[in-house]
Amino acid sequence: MAARWISLSAIGAAVSVILSAVGFHVLAGRVDEHHIGLWNTGCRSLMYGALSLGILGLTERGSGPRRAFDVAGWGIALGSLLFSLGNFGFTFTPSRLIFIVTPIGAVSWILALFLFGWAVLRD
Repeated sequence: MAARWISLSAIGAAVSVILSAVGFHVLAGRVDEHHIGLWNTGCRSLMYGALSLGILGLTERGSGPRRAFDVAGWGIALGSLLFSLGNFGFTFTPSRLIFIVTPIGAVSWILALFLFGWAVLRD
């Protein structure tokens, strides 16, 4: 499982860098400063999620609670993805659906990080 998290970490980090470049080269001048800020927050959040998965993958080497690491990993991946997608979506539209998805992503991400911390202590 550790290889899965490290692999997802690398992919997430690469996507974050690509989307940052899109924001800088494509969106600059096409959307206002506030919306560029939302885009950048999405990019940073995606990178933080990717880094969290990498740390989880490197930490998940002992004989501790495997299920807790798995649930935390999927929670981090899904939560950071939903939160980032919400910010990307807000860049273009104030949709009600996006308004709901963003905090769901944030809460699941936060809970997953707490679970990860607990799993490390139990390991």
